[in-house]
Amino acid sequence: MGVLSGFDQIRFRNTQRWLATERGLMSFLWKVQVKLKEFKPYAMNLAKEIRQRIEALAEKDGRPLTYLSSTNCSKEKTAREDKITEGLIGVLSCVEPCFSYEVGPNAETKHLELRRRWLKCLHYYLYFIDPEFGFGHLRLQAWFPFTIHVCVNGREWLCRKFDRQGIGYVRRENCVVAVEDVAAA
Repeated sequence: MGVLSGFDQIRFRNTQRWLATERGLMSFLWKVQVKLKEFKPYAMNLAKEIRQRIEALAEKDGRPLTYLSSTNCSKEKTAREDKITEGLIGVLSCVEPCFSYEVGPNAETKHLELRRRWLKCLHYYLYFIDPEFGFGHLRLQAWFPFTIHVCVNGREWLCRKFDRQGIGYVRRENCVVAVEDVAAA
């Protein structure tokens, strides 16, 4: 008898600090010489470049790129339908709410200003099967501040370790319900 504790999902999140605040993004725009009135075309060009690179990655690996018209679809379920055993499974894209930026007029100062707020923008989900960590995905926001999440399944990683060490176990969905050698585990 024994209890095994561990992470179910492990998520790493990153945003460039420079781009994570209005002041930081203003400094970045100043450095790259982009005026506020040019922000939207500049951001759209970056989003286009991201899309092209992701499409090229999917094409290089011969994997599908699928647009999901609803956030209610289970992205994981969609990705798991493909029976690939290693590498890039596919790329899903979906418009979802996110913290982002827009430029608009300030009624008091009569100048344009950068505003951080909840908006909707395109997100890419790159689903993969890693030899060590197993099933996971990378989620990239395709608009400023380009927040990225890398998610791995802790139980998937644990089961792969058991497999490499020859430790028998029983798994039901995302739960390990029995282990042959608890001490070794």
